[in-house]
Formats: sequence, C-alpha cells, structure tokens
Amino acid sequence: MLEKTGIATSDQVQKVFPPERFQTKPKAIIECYQEIPCNPCETSCPYGAITVGEDINQIPKLDVEKCVGCAICVAQCPGLAIMVASKKRETAQFRIPWEYLPLPQKGEI
Repeated sequence: MLEKTGIATSDQVQKVFPPERFQTKPKAIIECYQEIPCNPCETSCPYGAITVGEDINQIPKLDVEKCVGCAICVAQCPGLAIMVASKKRETAQFRIPWEYLPLPQKGEI
C-alpha cells in the first residue's frame, strides 16, 4: 500500500513502535519504510541507539534500550520520518518535526 498511496499499513506502523514496557519513557519512533541512501539519524544519535550500517541504503534500526528520547534524530531526519513518543496513563505525548503542517490542535485525536 505504501508504494501506491504513500500511507504505511497498520502492520508497518505497529512494527516501529517500541514494546509496551518502553512506552512510558520517551523513545524515538522511526517511520522509515523504504531503503534509501540516508543515515543522518545514525550519525547524529549521541547514544548509538540508531544503526543503519555500512550500506546507508538500509532501513534504520532503533535500540530502545539505548534511546533516551532526546529528539536530536528528529531534527536531523531529512525525510521527517522520526518522532519521539511517550505515554503517561491514558495520554501520549509526541515530539514531531517542526515542518509538520497543519499543526494539530490541543485535544485533537
């Protein structure tokens, strides 16, 4: 579906979210679904939580154990494919790239 509509499938989205036990602390979510030559996320992460590898066409992998949710990778991703999320009780907080428009309204789902 991604190739036809530009929208990731539910399965693709579920695969990039951190496991439940990590959702209470801020963690990066990398929504990079296609192999393209790119690695600023890997080179900008001061904690070594993101790896692309020697072949920069690989899809980035996040080590949730190392990720502290600093959001440096969010600002460095040229494809706007990274956000940071955390969950507190029944609400979630997201740090998204500043280019995201239209801006979501408070309370919007």
